[in-house]
Amino acid sequence: MAHDVFISYSSHDSPIANAVCDSLEGQSVQCWIAPRDIVPGLDWSDAIIDAIVDCKVFLLVLSKSSNESEQVKREVQNAVSERKHIFTFLIEEVDLTKHMRYFIGTPHWMDALKPPIEPHLERVAQSMRKLIDSMPDKTAASLVLASGRLPMPRRPWRRSLPPSRSRKSTPNRQRFRSRSRLR
Repeated sequence: MAHDVFISYSSHDSPIANAVCDSLEGQSVQCWIAPRDIVPGLDWSDAIIDAIVDCKVFLLVLSKSSNESEQVKREVQNAVSERKHIFTFLIEEVDLTKHMRYFIGTPHWMDALKPPIEPHLERVAQSMRKLIDSMPDKTAASLVLASGRLPMPRRPWRRSLPPSRSRKSTPNRQRFRSRSRLR
């Protein structure tokens, strides 16, 4: 299933992560959040990786717990390697670990440090909706609309010849070259 946002959080922050998810889905932003969206019987790590690959935006609920979580670190690392837009939602003051500082130290964050949480959730949902709406759609249909033509498929018949049959090594080609030099 395609989704807009992957929500990464520590299990200690489940209530806030679920509230963020509800707020986003209230703005018609499709979310993927574990364990809700992991199909029973599937491998947990496979499901996480597939969800990160398929998302448009990676939302990190950043707290002291998620800053130290090995699982969250792996999710952030995979999001960066997949070149996902990382949206950091800071829910408590935290000194980033070196690992987190390396991956998320520079992007702009949105914080929810002052209670109550509800206005911050609304702001996150509105900002996320704007961000997703501003992102280019990378489907084949959008490529056709943007360019006015279909994307060209790869041409398997234009492969290079094996070394034994390459043009440079054929005897007829070499003879032709040597004759043309004599004239």
